[in-house]
Amino acid sequence: MAKKKEQYYLEIQDKKIPIQLFRERRRSVRFAIGKKSVLVRLPLHLRQQQEQVQLQRLRTWLDQLLTKQDGMLEH
Repeated sequence: MAKKKEQYYLEIQDKKIPIQLFRERRRSVRFAIGKKSVLVRLPLHLRQQQEQVQLQRLRTWLDQLLTKQDGMLEH
């Protein structure tokens, strides 16, 4: 499986959240909370515009998660 991995940070609610972005041979997008960072898995075939839409979905998801469970991302 071809994978490309990138690491960066998102600022959400004054918190710097580490993100690991994987581009893989897959059909769907997946967000998950890992031990040290938030994992984002994207299909290789996504266009730049579609990728930006998914990253905005990630921001919204993380914002909602932090609002509901403030300590969720502390680990």
